[in-house]
Amino acid sequence: MNQALQQPKFEYYLFVMSGPHKGEKFRLLNSQIQIGRQDNNHIPLPKDKKVSRQHAIIDFANGGIYIKHLSDKNKLILNGKVIEQDNLVHGSEITLGDTTLQFHIRAVHPSQVATSQQKKSRKPKHQKTKNNTRLYIYGGLGLLVLYLATQDGSPKKEVTKQEIGSTVKIQESIEATLKERAQKQKQMNLKRVKDKRFQEADLAYKIGYREYQAGNYMRALDSFQACLSIYPTHMLCDRYKNLSIRKHEELIEHYIRIGLRYKANNQFSSCEQAFSQAMILLKGNRSDKRYTLANENFKYCKVSMGEYINE
Repeated sequence: MNQALQQPKFEYYLFVMSGPHKGEKFRLLNSQIQIGRQDNNHIPLPKDKKVSRQHAIIDFANGGIYIKHLSDKNKLILNGKVIEQDNLVHGSEITLGDTTLQFHIRAVHPSQVATSQQKKSRKPKHQKTKNNTRLYIYGGLGLLVLYLATQDGSPKKEVTKQEIGSTVKIQESIEATLKERAQKQKQMNLKRVKDKRFQEADLAYKIGYREYQAGNYMRALDSFQACLSIYPTHMLCDRYKNLSIRKHEELIEHYIRIGLRYKANNQFSSCEQAFSQAMILLKGNRSDKRYTLANENFKYCKVSMGEYINE
């Protein structure tokens, strides 16, 4: 039971790949992250004089992760293209001035730590087997060459040349096999990386799906957003992300609608609670007209109950 409750946390961070701040790493801990040259930014880049004071902002909103351009003077480049606003996914490269940062996201879970340790413990064994195989091959070739070199007598000379020619072909065959094996190993390693990312994304999907089933659409959105940032082609995450957004919007409309009904019936306590829930679901987004509507009616209901409002 306790193991089932151990949910992974998602870490978002930017790693500086090039520029005056090369090698630095910044964790993204807020829903909005401002990047710029001034020290009061969440991600300050004071050493890069080509970065604006407030250059860009990363926004976790509406089930996605977005980066927006703030500077009127200097460009914002994402994956080699000049942009004003675009979506961020795992591996996206952001360029501001002379600085290039790479966006990363990963799920941290106890089971992943155990898996990583198991892989590390298996690695020396694999390396030992590989070294022993090469030792046997080259040892066998050495014995064969030694045997041919110790043979004498004219009737055997022609056979010796033929055998040496065959040995060369065997050596070439071995080298070709080792090369092909190395290529296949590289392909397998790439597949393992891809599979690991899918497993991390699928873990986020399962958590999001449980939240969706429980009606916690905001938390479900966070998980589906993390899933798509790790593995953008995860079809179920994409589907349930859109469903969560729709359900979330329906829930906001529901609270505003019943709040207005309570207000019309002079049920001001229930009216206050309904509009308060609507504002929570809107995450304090004052640019949304629905937030303004809910906030003004919330104040009206409080005043109608005789409560003082400090503007």
